[in-house]
Amino acid sequence: MLDCPPTCSCSQTEIYCNKSDSGRFFPLLALQDTGGNGTGVDIADLFKNITSIHIENWTGLQTLRDVDMELYTGLQRLTIMNCNLHVIQPRAFAQNPHLRYIN
Repeated sequence: MLDCPPTCSCSQTEIYCNKSDSGRFFPLLALQDTGGNGTGVDIADLFKNITSIHIENWTGLQTLRDVDMELYTGLQRLTIMNCNLHVIQPRAFAQNPHLRYIN
């Protein structure tokens, strides 16, 4: 199971962050310790299921790095609004072949 960042709401397919945050790093889902119950869930599959990410009012977010995006291989929509994003590293979307919409 994955934990949603504190200023976001998440579903199995979406990360939605619209609360003000001064964090400098792209929101990353964290692995929740389930006590090793042996379900065998592959973390890569959980990240792959995320198809939409919406980030709004994250004033500290200035750079989008390739490592920020590489786990979200199923991402189709990315919205970043009212942030101080100045730099998108070359190859930031190299691992996102399904990405169709960026705003």
